[in-house]
Amino acid sequence: MPRSRSSGQHNDAFDDNSRLAKANNVVLRYDSKAKLISDGSRTDVWDDRNWLIQIKSSSTVIAGFSYDALGRRIAKTEGG
Repeated sequence: MPRSRSSGQHNDAFDDNSRLAKANNVVLRYDSKAKLISDGSRTDVWDDRNWLIQIKSSSTVIAGFSYDALGRRIAKTEGG
């Protein structure tokens, strides 16, 4: 059952999976693996191994990430 809480000026809501679904009236979106994909101002792009590969704002790439075979981040590019 969805829940919500208010404390001071914060107004948060949680979904059926106990994930934060709304924070200060910003809707948060998750993929099927419970990875955050959007917080209203940016979008996180994950690959099929669940590794974060890009962060975007609208269609602009803010950062990109590369990993080695063990899943360790080996490179970060800012601004695309």
